[in-house]
Amino acid sequence: MWAPTGDKSLRYFGGRERADCTAAFEKAVEYLTDPAVHRYAAEAGESGYFLVKGPRLLIPEGVYYYDGPGIDWPAGASTMLAIAGIHEQISKISVQSDAWLLDMTKNATAFDMRHLTVSGGKGAVRFNFAGVNTVRPSWVEHCIFVDYDTCAVGHNSQDWSGFKVRDCLFRGTDTSIGVTLSGLAAEGGVFDCVFQRNKYHIKLCTTQIDGDDKGPAVPINLWGNSFFRYVLSAGNVHDIWITPNADTFKNAGRAIFLMGNKFGNEQLQVGDSRILIANQDMASGVDACTRSHGTTTGGHVNGLISLKNNINNATEGSPNVPYLLSYAELSNCDFDDLIESGQAGPLVQYAVGLSNADFRSESSQNRLSLRQMLGYDVAAIARPISRPAGWIVDDPHGYCLDPSVPVHYTGGGAGGNVVHILDSAKTSAFTVAGATGAAISNSCGESGEALELTCSASDGRAYSTMNFASGRDSEILWIEGELKQSPSNSITRVKIDLLDSAPNVILRRYFAIDADWRFFRIPIVHSEASRGLLTLRIVAGDYAAGSKTKFQLGRIRAYHAPEPVNTGAVSGALAKLQAQDATPDADASRITLFFDGALLKAVLPGGAVKTVSWT
Repeated sequence: MWAPTGDKSLRYFGGRERADCTAAFEKAVEYLTDPAVHRYAAEAGESGYFLVKGPRLLIPEGVYYYDGPGIDWPAGASTMLAIAGIHEQISKISVQSDAWLLDMTKNATAFDMRHLTVSGGKGAVRFNFAGVNTVRPSWVEHCIFVDYDTCAVGHNSQDWSGFKVRDCLFRGTDTSIGVTLSGLAAEGGVFDCVFQRNKYHIKLCTTQIDGDDKGPAVPINLWGNSFFRYVLSAGNVHDIWITPNADTFKNAGRAIFLMGNKFGNEQLQVGDSRILIANQDMASGVDACTRSHGTTTGGHVNGLISLKNNINNATEGSPNVPYLLSYAELSNCDFDDLIESGQAGPLVQYAVGLSNADFRSESSQNRLSLRQMLGYDVAAIARPISRPAGWIVDDPHGYCLDPSVPVHYTGGGAGGNVVHILDSAKTSAFTVAGATGAAISNSCGESGEALELTCSASDGRAYSTMNFASGRDSEILWIEGELKQSPSNSITRVKIDLLDSAPNVILRRYFAIDADWRFFRIPIVHSEASRGLLTLRIVAGDYAAGSKTKFQLGRIRAYHAPEPVNTGAVSGALAKLQAQDATPDADASRITLFFDGALLKAVLPGGAVKTVSWT
């Protein structure tokens, strides 16, 4: 095997394939870290940062056993160490003991591990020192880590910049962590790795020194990784775990940057999440590489960025887990990802137990984008954020069904440039099939405008056609209205379809509904010429005979306008003020407003009538 001058094979120190090489590993590290061995000072005019230290430890073809307590730096050793195999499919170290292969009480000045498979034990390498370590970049590259039970690669440093893990595969156990990065891990991160089995694939956590929390922050990059579950776990597993900082803003997640990662839908279970924000259970282990998460609330994450990741949710009927589950306050976070297969529950789920006192920075806004949601034929989002305060939802395609969440389209404009095309003037006038309908009041109190549907079949529905005599071809069409559960035997999910004359479904949304009126608004651009007559259909989504048979709908409208408009309580046509008589209210404490056909007037207590004017 070719090797650069000075590099030493494990066999040089007595290591033999498929034999106990514990002594050989210990001798090798002692030799490799001897300051007198292959150490060259920086050239004249250079910083001491540029000294050269070798050689590397080379792991030949084959399997080599380690059965010791974990290799530490020898006394007086240099903390520069490099270990390499021929290829990760060829060179393997098997840890036979309940230990890490490398368990270092000091952090490395420079560390390099590549082209190896390390199996068994607690993991491959742990750095224990919790202080500052602003030194050279370190790399773990092109390695396979399997069958470890605690943490494959991790450090506890308060400040270790440039610690990079790249092009590795991690397959541990239901109790393990793949990678642990602690503190201020600026310019470090995990890139292009595959994570197949762990309780936490990646852990980013704070470290406290002298009462001051550090990290995780500035920036940590998680790019191009693949997260999935190779086997069905015991549950409560999480792809990325970020511990919050007790300090509201300082070093509290700023510039943790996720981009281009794949979050697979394999083996998902209720209680899992893709990103977990939670404090450490300090009693569960001795350091960042050994502790699991707790369920206490509090702390803060500020400035987390999730961009162009592929969030592949479970198929319909399987658990949909939140993308982010948080036990802490979030602020100035931004999520803009590709969301496949819809999302039955919130994408961002705050844990039960958080109170208003835990949210100190409501003015610091977060953003969730649904621009790249591909939820055509599965449940979409009734409430994308379980606790909407502090969030803005970018929802140009109308997936959001929660008026408490500020959304991209706010409405209220367009002036007179509005064309209503729904044939039914009121929701209660919709045609009913597979069900019976009863007129009820809508959310604005308009008597008889809304409709309660009692379904007798799984496709129980209300529908109306659209009149394009005055419509505008290939211009934006707004479809909107409100949905609500019935007081008893209620359906909990509703499907909204827009069909052409074929009929083909040209738009579909599933909405989860609850006991409150929830407003929806869906924009679509269509071609009347190619589509012909359109039909709007609101269908029961989860009908069950005898138990789920009813739901309510109201204020259903369809209109052309450059932007959404607010036209009052009525459904199919613009609101119109009707002339009324001046009748005093029976309650002498009230002022009654009425329109006399020309002016808006007020009846004062006692019966006096005054014209209402604005200056």
